[in-house]
Amino acid sequence: MNDDSARGWREALEAIPQIVWTADPSGRTEWFNARWYDYTGQNVAQALAGGYAAAIHPADLVVVREAFAHAIETGDPLANEHRLRAADGSYRWHLGTARPLHEAGQIARWIGVSTDVDERRRSADAMAFLADAAEALGNAIDLDAALAALAKLVVPTLADWCSVYLLRDGELVPHTVHHRDPVKRAFAWDILRRYPLRPEQSHALRTGEPLYIPVATPQMLAPWIIDEQHAAAIASLGFNSVLAVPLAARGGTLGIMQLLREPHRDPFAPADRDLAVVLAQRAAVVLDNARATERERRIAHTFQEAALPRALPRIDGLRLDVVYVASERDAGIGGDWYDAFVLRDGKLVVSIGDVAGKGVDAAVLMSSLRQAVRVAAYQGLDPAAVLAATDEALSNERPDRIATAFVGILDPATWTLVYASAGHPPALLRSPGGALLTLTTSGPPLGLRAPNHVVRTIAAIPPGSVLVTYTDGLTEATQNVLEGERRLNDVLSDDAVVYSANPARFVRDAVLRENARDDVAILVVGFGRDAHWSFDAEDAMAAHGARSSFVQYLAAGADEGDLAAAELIFGELVGNVVRYAPGPIDVGLEWNDERPTLHVLDRGPSFDLAAALPTDVLSETGRGLFIVDALGEGLAVNAVPGRGNHVRVVLPIRRKRR
Repeated sequence: MNDDSARGWREALEAIPQIVWTADPSGRTEWFNARWYDYTGQNVAQALAGGYAAAIHPADLVVVREAFAHAIETGDPLANEHRLRAADGSYRWHLGTARPLHEAGQIARWIGVSTDVDERRRSADAMAFLADAAEALGNAIDLDAALAALAKLVVPTLADWCSVYLLRDGELVPHTVHHRDPVKRAFAWDILRRYPLRPEQSHALRTGEPLYIPVATPQMLAPWIIDEQHAAAIASLGFNSVLAVPLAARGGTLGIMQLLREPHRDPFAPADRDLAVVLAQRAAVVLDNARATERERRIAHTFQEAALPRALPRIDGLRLDVVYVASERDAGIGGDWYDAFVLRDGKLVVSIGDVAGKGVDAAVLMSSLRQAVRVAAYQGLDPAAVLAATDEALSNERPDRIATAFVGILDPATWTLVYASAGHPPALLRSPGGALLTLTTSGPPLGLRAPNHVVRTIAAIPPGSVLVTYTDGLTEATQNVLEGERRLNDVLSDDAVVYSANPARFVRDAVLRENARDDVAILVVGFGRDAHWSFDAEDAMAAHGARSSFVQYLAAGADEGDLAAAELIFGELVGNVVRYAPGPIDVGLEWNDERPTLHVLDRGPSFDLAAALPTDVLSETGRGLFIVDALGEGLAVNAVPGRGNHVRVVLPIRRKRR
């Protein structure tokens, strides 16, 4: 192309409103139109000496170079979005396209066009960001989770720092501080504790308008600085751009969200400010809902704790254990209850039930029904009549609600149980040998005005049996009731549950492996249980106390044998758990005829005993189990699904003759 032809091309390209450039076949820039110089502020020498690359955002430069190199090698057209720096130092998104011009079958030059697409690109990014924010905030189960989700979404997409302050009792309380570097997060928390932000210092809180400081200088930050140490601490955070927006919903202000950017990235632009305002508006509604729900949950939880029994009865030969698990996915407290109390004739009444619904209303109704069961039982009624009276109370008080319930009356003198159920999941009775009896009985839920519940009786329950009652949240946590029931049957079939210090907690851990989707109550009655101890593997004092108590108990019941060896076995088994399975340890002692068996339950990964224990007693590997096997008899281990391991060994002790 001659000079006249080139001049004609360039005059035509000057009329185009976009940035236009040409390059030789190798990609070296030859010419820019005036739009380039107006936008970048470069002169001709700077532009032709690599000015395009110098104007590209560092984060986009490698991708642009690789794409252009590929186009030169293949002769294919090029299209790529990247950011270009303007004369004022800001960056805007551009769509860069380039096509080859051919002469005589060869590429004579490249002609490129850069079109400003900043508004479209930022709008698309903002919409995607807000969509992600809506999903993250919508999945949060409470206020803490919502604030954590908000902070993690903002960093690093919109800012390098995100702090959320909530307004409580007229004070701004820092709730969330997030940065990718945990060391910086800890340092920032220390600054906030030493130099709290006062409400009158917050422009966003005071005016309801965002505070926008694109380039923060020490002079601009001076109004917020308390002393020289504070100034040094703020400077060490290393930010140079500030945004603070109010969190306001339903006419009230919840707090503020503060965003900071570090020098390695562009300062906040007006579009970032507008995006932060929209995000804060949407987040504030979610946070306000979460706070209201949390408040209701706290009220319901407080009421529920007050309504449920503070302590369970103590009866010779029986052991009652209970565990209550609040739903982790539902914001409202459920209407589950459990109860156990002794009648004037010495009989034990156990009840467990579940009111349909959530929140304070369900908790209040739960308390009412639990008391109705008590009142009816104190009148000497059998379980079916107790349920009938409770059904009438529910129908009179809340005819629009239903509930399920199980009531059992146990005679401690004969260990005879009479029971009835109103649509409640059947209780399970585990025999000493491991067989499971399902306590099925017909009877509709309470609230249907159909008092035709059936009483059944189980006489002379043998020692070593375990009665398990529960609400349906236990078996429905997997969203597959059959799977939940299978897990429950599996854990009760294993004799480990008998030797746990708290069988109710043992059942919870083994069955409830997922987050509870509904509240769960478990009430367990153990018949003729032997001695048990429970402590944490990391609590040396508790472990020492359990060991001393174990030795004293064993000595009181033993007539002959090696008490020191039994104590050593206890120490080695517990020590093995401490080394490999941190967490709670349950220890149980069972007398079988003349010999006691020690049971140790842990929460660790499953393991198998070696086929041959080490012959080297000084070996560090397997030495403890070798000692246990050598001093005791019948050492065995089996894994408890969802729970840990159950190790058992017969101790070298004999029962004291009577």
